[in-house]
Amino acid sequence: MPPAADEPVAEFATQRLATLQEHAVNPTDRRCLDGMGDCIASGHLDIPVLPEVAGMLLSLDGSSDLDNDEVADLIRRDQALSAQILRYANSPTLGGGRIQSLDQSVSMLGFDMVRSLAVAAAVGEEVFRVPGYDIEMRALQDHSSEVAETAASLAQGTGIAKPGDAYMAGLFHDVGKVVAYRNLSALRTRTRGGRPTELLVRKLVDELHPLLGLCFAEARELPELMRWSVGHHHVPGRVPEEHRMTIGLVAFAELVTEDPERIDGFEDGSDPAAADPALWPAEMPDIATLLGALPG
Repeated sequence: MPPAADEPVAEFATQRLATLQEHAVNPTDRRCLDGMGDCIASGHLDIPVLPEVAGMLLSLDGSSDLDNDEVADLIRRDQALSAQILRYANSPTLGGGRIQSLDQSVSMLGFDMVRSLAVAAAVGEEVFRVPGYDIEMRALQDHSSEVAETAASLAQGTGIAKPGDAYMAGLFHDVGKVVAYRNLSALRTRTRGGRPTELLVRKLVDELHPLLGLCFAEARELPELMRWSVGHHHVPGRVPEEHRMTIGLVAFAELVTEDPERIDGFEDGSDPAAADPALWPAEMPDIATLLGALPG
């Protein structure tokens, strides 16, 4: 859960961290919780820097001085980036192996989608890197990519959101977890301490990632859509109307990619998520429509 709009960040974090004290089983765990609270309260969080090309592409909107061809030329000049985009574009849920060039990517997927893939390629090389948490970061990057691709496919199949927007929102939705792991790593380095227990780390990351995602969005001046995605992807029903459907698709994509067996629950109406108005906005398409739009 993210903090309420009028709730101070430090106060929210203190309350959340207090609920984790029962999971702190040794001095290292307790130092971890205290240190994380101090970092948030002081505003001295270790937040990853976006690669320059990703920041530039994220900032583009209808008023940009660069047109589509100029941005495509900019991407094309970086051969490694172009190759990574083609790899993403040919995923089973997007191009399915049919795309051979950047121009073909734009033709088949649309420029907004290709711009989103370019951001994903740049971010993947820089943001999902945390010393001491390599396994967790690889899993998180894979998860974020899968949610992004599924959300884009849902947007394409239902027509209720732009696929590029859905992809970008899905890619960044869990970036708060990266911030959590970065600060756990930095705390361990500063204190020369041991590693907190796995249970505490998992609970801390789960509890704080919406808040830390909002801290990332603020520090890196992410567009409004991404701010709502990182902070509210578990409660899309509370998102402003103009972004609600996109974040709703991200939420649904996360549910079914994390646990494919939940599809059965959605099909027979037994999954409690479908009856939760915070998670399932009334404006969302019916379950059958969403399930029909899932990538095969």
